[in-house]
Amino acid sequence: MDAVLFVRTKSVNLETSLREERRLVEAELRDIDTETVEVVSAIALDETSPQEEVEL
Repeated sequence: MDAVLFVRTKSVNLETSLREERRLVEAELRDIDTETVEVVSAIALDETSPQEEVEL
């Protein structure tokens, strides 16, 4: 009986850990998306600025 409870507890703990890890990964991916948008925006701004302004 104790072994069954241990396995079930371990299973529940693993499921909780996976949910927590998924949240962390999703948050990291959102951060990467935000950084990518910022970089692309900076590149687009750089391409639309006259070259003299960029060099200053």
